[in-house]
Formats: sequence, C-alpha cells, structure tokens
Amino acid sequence: MAIALFLALHLLTLIFWSLLCRLGISLADVTDFKSYRIPLAAIVAVFGAQILNALFVMQMAKANMPPNVASLVAWFVQAGLWGSVSVLAISSIIRIPVARSIKVALPTFLGPAATLMLTVYLFKPFVFDAFVVPASSMAPTILGRHLSSVCEECGAPRYGGISPNSPMPDENTEFDMICENFHVTASPTPDKQVYSGDRVLVSKFRKPKRWDLVVFKIPFEPDVLFVKRLVGLPGETITIQDGAVYANGKELVLPPALNGLSYADSFETDWPGHVRLWGNVDKPAKLGEDEYFVLGDNTYNSADSRVWQEQYDDVHHPYGLPKENIIGVVSEIYWPISRWRSF
Repeated sequence: MAIALFLALHLLTLIFWSLLCRLGISLADVTDFKSYRIPLAAIVAVFGAQILNALFVMQMAKANMPPNVASLVAWFVQAGLWGSVSVLAISSIIRIPVARSIKVALPTFLGPAATLMLTVYLFKPFVFDAFVVPASSMAPTILGRHLSSVCEECGAPRYGGISPNSPMPDENTEFDMICENFHVTASPTPDKQVYSGDRVLVSKFRKPKRWDLVVFKIPFEPDVLFVKRLVGLPGETITIQDGAVYANGKELVLPPALNGLSYADSFETDWPGHVRLWGNVDKPAKLGEDEYFVLGDNTYNSADSRVWQEQYDDVHHPYGLPKENIIGVVSEIYWPISRWRSF
C-alpha cells in the first residue's frame, strides 16, 4: 500500500509539473521547443529533487536538530532544491536558455503545492497519515529513538530506547535492551550512536483487528500519539499468565512475528512482592463494548493497558482504550529504507 500511495502522489506531481511547465513556456514566450521533452524534464526534476532532498534529510537526522528548527530548514532546502533542479531540467532537456528557464520554472512551484493540498485535505484525514515513532515501547517491531548493539544471547540486533531529554548513560550503567528474538537484557551502554525513530504509514480506513499495530490518543495526553499492539477485543476478559495472553479463558496464539515474546503480568520493584498489572490473574481486564486492550512488544518498557490508572471518563475502564480514540492501523514502516516492512 505504501508503494501504491508513493507512486500515486508522484504521478500526480509529475502531471502537475508537466502542465505547469507548459504554462511557464507560454508565459515566457518560448516557441522553439519539443513537447515530448516536457515529461522527460518532469521525471528528472521531480525525482532528482526528491533524491537530493532524501540525502539532505538523512544528514539532517544525524544533527539532532530541534523539530521546529529542522522543519523550517527542511522547507527552505526543499524549495531551493525544487527550483534549482527544475531550472536545470528545463534548460538541459527542453533546451531553453537558463535565463528563460527560470521564468518557465516559476509556475512549477504550484505542482508540489497542489499535491500538498491533496495530501493535507484528502489523504491525511481520510486515507493515510505519516507518523514518527517517539519511543521504543514497540521494539523490536517498531523503533523509537534508540541505541543499538548485538544481543549477547543469540547474536541478533538489539535496541534500547533513549529519550531526547535523557542524558547518554555512562559506560558503567546497565542499559535495558530487547533483541529481534525478544531477549531482554541489561548490559553496559552499547554504541554511542543514537538512531532516530521509525517513520510509519497509518491507514485510516482499515478496521482494527487483533494483533494489529494501532495509533491512538489518550485524553490525559491529547497532544501525544501512541502506538501499541491491539490484543483484547470489545467484550472480552483479558488475562496474562506465564507470558501468554488469554481472552475469556482461552489462550491466544501469537502471530509468527512474535515468536519468543513473553508478556509480563507483574513488575519487580524494590519493595517486597511485585506490582500487579491489569490483566494479571488477580486483576483481569473486563473490556466494555467499545474498549480494546493494547500491549507493547517491549513488554518490560511499555506504558500500556496493563499500567494505565487514569480513567478516560465515568464510562470506560482505566485499562480500556475506547474505539473513538483509535486514529488508524500501522500499515508500513517506510523510513529508514533498511527497516522497510509491511504489516
């Protein structure tokens, strides 16, 4: 789906660019040109600017700029790249002198603007939205800002979440990490390089089902988006025992991607005993008719239905995620390319 959406948006941009370039040619009073060269110039201009912009974004991500500064810089750079590449494509492919190519290129700025309008007012509200994962409660499936190393138990890649406001742990500090095979380990701080969170596409029209990854909001943190795995369905009673999840007393079979995952039903503390979580056999989670039970794959580092204490209102349980709060279902990780996958 991500590929289809990517192609559709870029096809629209190519069409807009070609039409607007033709308009620019008329406005610049250019008569000596070949019409068949316009689509070729469109391909070079659109994809050339996109490739250069992607390279710039990769470098900017390493700089760890504040989000508001990064957004402002990105807008200026994108505009500059679009104009520069468009002028070069028009002058070299359509073979119009550079001075006139600048005038021809001016209307093409409306191309990405039109695509942006469609994205903001049609795709984002009703079809798809993009989301940067802020934390690693869903590691190793989806990663937030994190450190990386190799699992000492199985040799698989492992990840540990680190907040932008948290100091880098020193070499003698034990750092909690989880690997691709769901081994949870505590070890000295790994490689010092900090990696940014995954970027995901969220489908607005998919009906959530068990084991889907859902993006949602909670009333007591309305400005923050969360992503968790949907485990319990409306009307079910959810319990966790010996690492397995039960719905109405029947053990749920994990999907193959979660083989090795054992869910926690209590946390050890410095006090005697354990902290009992919602879903523990002593605290079953009985869901209402419009409530879901959600869990993080990084089971020992996830603030999910098991630990929620504040109620949404007088109707819903503290552990139940109301259906109306679900924004959509994660369909793909689209960035970084090395982590691309569909769900």
